[in-house]
Amino acid sequence: MPRVFDGFEDHDCIHVLDVGDAASSTVEFLAPYRCKVFVMDLADVSAADAAAGAYVDLFNDYEGVLFDVILFWDLLHRLDGDSLAALSDALRPCLYSQTKVHSICHYAPSEAREAYRINGRDQLQVTNAKPMAYRPWSQAAFSREFDCMRIVDDTLTPNGRLELLLQAD
Repeated sequence: MPRVFDGFEDHDCIHVLDVGDAASSTVEFLAPYRCKVFVMDLADVSAADAAAGAYVDLFNDYEGVLFDVILFWDLLHRLDGDSLAALSDALRPCLYSQTKVHSICHYAPSEAREAYRINGRDQLQVTNAKPMAYRPWSQAAFSREFDCMRIVDDTLTPNGRLELLLQAD
């Protein structure tokens, strides 16, 4: 998680997309970066809606915005292949070569879902969220479906979460 903000100085004005619930602690953490924070909840977009262009419609609202940081939390590993590919295509116009993404997946998959809040550069708060199916993607399959990004680093935490740092291609 800390590396997603590497390269940004306190005086930089960055655009952050928080995909999920807006948490006040996350917004407070981002305040020194002079961020413009966008919040989008994609958890309720069905696979059929994603395939029909729902992601494109959602991202049309951000025409001309290039995101510096995207916090996907555990959403990417809860989407099926068609939804993941549709999200990749819809997101592409909002990316540039320095866009960084943080994503989390679990080694013990379950329907239980977690919500995340940033409490500090090295500290996440985890709470329960609305259940959602889990997709145990291999890194190769994930990279093939979500091809707007490449995996730069992965870290297995002591509690069984795999944190991924991705960067736009």
